[in-house]
This record gives sequence, C-alpha cells and structure tokens, in this order.
Amino acid sequence: MAQNSKIPGYATVNDPSVEDMLQIINLNNEINRPIIKSSWRKSPDDSFKEIIRTIEQCWDQNPDGRISAALVAVRMRQLFS
Repeated sequence: MAQNSKIPGYATVNDPSVEDMLQIINLNNEINRPIIKSSWRKSPDDSFKEIIRTIEQCWDQNPDGRISAALVAVRMRQLFS
C-alpha cells in the first residue's frame, strides 16, 4: 500500500466498527444504495457530476438498468485522461 493511501471511509470514521461501516456504506437502509449527499450534486465540476451519475447507474434499483464494469472503466478513463 502506498504511504499516503487511506482505507475507504477513513475520513468518516477513524477506526470503524462493523456498525459504523454498515452505516457508511448504507446497508442499514432498505434499498441498500450509497448515499449521494445533496452538496455533492451541487458541485460545479462536470467531472464530479459524471462520477455521481456513474455511481447511481451502477446501483440502479433494477439490475437490468445497471451499467457494466467496462462502461465504468471507459468513463473513468475519459474523465482522468
């Protein structure tokens, strides 16, 4: 692991319990989908908006509506190239 790397959720909870992690990844919610904060949606950054759109499409309630990992990879390459 790189020296400056941090585990997911590190900024939210320093040493999370199982209950903390369930809350962070939103598994206590009936629909089990990540929480997209309203402040994130208000970002003027188009790249950030595309990441949010991609996350939401990955977690579509209808499994047939979810995008493929290949499409996610294409979008991320486009955003970060």
